[in-house]
Amino acid sequence: ITLQERNLEIAKTQYNNNLAKYNQGRLSEIDVLSAEVNYKSKIPTVESARTTYQNDLDSFKQTLGLMIDDKIELKGSLDELINLNSIELDVTKLQSPAVQQLEYKVQSAKNAVLDKRYSAFAPSISATFKWADSSWYVGYDGTAPDPSKSASLSLSASIPLDGVLPWSSRNDAIDSAKDTVKELELQLDNEKKNFKRTVDSSLRSIKQSQEAIKYKQANVKLAQRTYDMTSEAYNRGTKDLLTLQNANTSLLNAEVSLKSEVLTLIKTILNLENTAGIPFGTLGDK
Repeated sequence: ITLQERNLEIAKTQYNNNLAKYNQGRLSEIDVLSAEVNYKSKIPTVESARTTYQNDLDSFKQTLGLMIDDKIELKGSLDELINLNSIELDVTKLQSPAVQQLEYKVQSAKNAVLDKRYSAFAPSISATFKWADSSWYVGYDGTAPDPSKSASLSLSASIPLDGVLPWSSRNDAIDSAKDTVKELELQLDNEKKNFKRTVDSSLRSIKQSQEAIKYKQANVKLAQRTYDMTSEAYNRGTKDLLTLQNANTSLLNAEVSLKSEVLTLIKTILNLENTAGIPFGTLGDK
């Protein structure tokens, strides 16, 4: 928006200057009309940029769970990341949330295998204890017999054969649990490879954007110098209005291209931080 507003202001200044020159008889009517059309054609562009910004801001508020009428203040600038140092990450020391989740699932699946093995092969032991006391018994003649007490303990053990029989349901359950472990281990290995590939790709994209930013900075500097020289030549009457407008358009395009590349860099960094489970803003502070 700022760039479009500045471009509009430049076009307005050019139109006013041309109108003044026309009134002084130093410029043709065609040049004045051309400057006026150029100026007024940029007004819808600015309004469109403002509308897009406001719509995006409302969507952002909705994402945050805020009311549309709530006021928020956006801080920071794209220029803060123009001179960002190179980013280096050791993938072996990083672990994505997806990898951590799969590792937990693998461990849980292994525990399930142990549990099913125990159910299929572990023997069951039972114990029975009996106690008898006849001192309370009284015979028909009303006399109590000699006191006698007895106790007995019996132990029994049973070994299930379900785990030995290959067609048993418990053996099938063990095999199924093992298959689950293997499947999860394959998913984990694939996720680790994808994670490394994504991180490496993001680092390459970041480096590419940083190199592109350097080039586009130089392009903006060149476009700014070209516009300044063209403006001076136009004021002296050695350059026509179309040449000046083209120089201004080239400058605007160069600046927009630079901002767009910085925005691409920011998006790549944020995606990398999200993938690696790094707090947002960590890499951008380096």
